[in-house]
Amino acid sequence: GSPPFPYTPLFRSLLVSQVVTAALHSRISHETYEVIHGWGGYLLAAGVVLHLILNWPWIKANYLRRQAG
Repeated sequence: GSPPFPYTPLFRSLLVSQVVTAALHSRISHETYEVIHGWGGYLLAAGVVLHLILNWPWIKANYLRRQAG
């Protein structure tokens, strides 16, 4: 396949941080949780939107095309 986009490691890191902070929520301070999990979630959501925008032509061509007949 093609090489990953440069932002792929960032998205992976954000996803891992979401899972880890959720799993350790009771063991880390509320402030730490809010900063890492809260802001990480916003960044991850923004990344998903950016990913959809950058890949919209492919999504449209492969998933949103009309069926013939």
